[in-house]
Amino acid sequence: MRTINSTLATAQSSSTRIPYFHMVFTSQATSATKDYSGTASRIESITHTESAYGGSAKIILNNSDLGVPDLRGYYVKIGYGDVTAAGNEYAATPRLWVRDQTWTSSEGLLISTLSLIDGFTHLGELPIELGTFPEYYKLYNRDTTPYMIIDAALSGAGFTLGTWGMEPSAGTYTADAGTNPTTLKDAQLTSSADDFYNGWYLFNVTRNLGTAITDYSGATKTITHAAISGQAAGDTYKILKSDEIVTSFKPYFEINADNDSGVTMSYEDRLEVCYRAIMMTKSYLRARPGMVFDVIFPRAVDPVDAVFDTSHFYEFNQKQNEVVPNAIYIFANYTDGSYGSMITGYAYDTEAVARNGGAEIKGLYSAPTVTTQLDADNRAAAILTRIKAESLSVGLVIPHDCRIELYDNIQMTDTRGN
Repeated sequence: MRTINSTLATAQSSSTRIPYFHMVFTSQATSATKDYSGTASRIESITHTESAYGGSAKIILNNSDLGVPDLRGYYVKIGYGDVTAAGNEYAATPRLWVRDQTWTSSEGLLISTLSLIDGFTHLGELPIELGTFPEYYKLYNRDTTPYMIIDAALSGAGFTLGTWGMEPSAGTYTADAGTNPTTLKDAQLTSSADDFYNGWYLFNVTRNLGTAITDYSGATKTITHAAISGQAAGDTYKILKSDEIVTSFKPYFEINADNDSGVTMSYEDRLEVCYRAIMMTKSYLRARPGMVFDVIFPRAVDPVDAVFDTSHFYEFNQKQNEVVPNAIYIFANYTDGSYGSMITGYAYDTEAVARNGGAEIKGLYSAPTVTTQLDADNRAAAILTRIKAESLSVGLVIPHDCRIELYDNIQMTDTRGN
């Protein structure tokens, strides 16, 4: 959820409010700017969509003075907010790029309409150029995690990959005295609650190794975990709130695989690579303001970000779909040209199977380059997790709240009826 200060929170919850839009277009070529911010000014309308792996916006600007220039090559971070007691305040949204512009002139109407794309769509415009020219074939031969593959795909396009729920928030910190291969101590850890980081992921930057955190003592600021070879005081590290796959699984992962022969070549774009990598996990990618993407791992048990009741929303629709398939089978370990030593990964939804009279509706998948039972089971669990997450769809109509963003945990309290 986007962070706002108290004056903006008060203004946007008021029964009467004056909306404010922050809209500064910046040229990628010259850094020149066009500021169309205001309460109305030049902005006629904004239609802005943020979705899982692609978004867009259409902005209509008043051009009655013929003052709207050619804005192709410009980008903008739209900020939504209100006029508050402290002035004009807003929360910024992820960057958008202008991709076409239309000028319209008719009786009593002079407007300019902009079509913009988001960071995901922009990544889809950019071929990934890792490996040797001109094939750009790249093989990660079980030596790199999905997180690092995504980081490589993003960094080549000028994006930074962050983490959601990373602690310490500044990124990389240093282990204190008393640290050993199974224990990390650091007085800088902010939480004093026991078990606070349990299940999070410790990544030792110095050793380029990581593992899940099994225990945390808030009193001594001590993390316990499976052994990280060579870990010692002075090592730098990060703690990531992530699933057990995205920062630990090391897949056999080819980029531009058709180009390995160097004869007939086809090229993937950066979005395709990011999508393939993140779909191996239970995590998601979320765009942030600026040139940043976060890896996030939303869970039903996470703290609630916002609570709305019937006094806060105009309409609420909830659709619960059946979980289909309700049992996932992964056929893995294709070696020596056959599945003779096949490993079968498995995951199922107990409640969905029970609703179906105990019968499984199977989803069958192959993962020939997965070679261990743990990784095969994790792949099955990742697929089932996504299917279950998508079984619930919700529609909510509320007064605009600039805090809300994708994957927030929203709680609804409906007091209508009995």
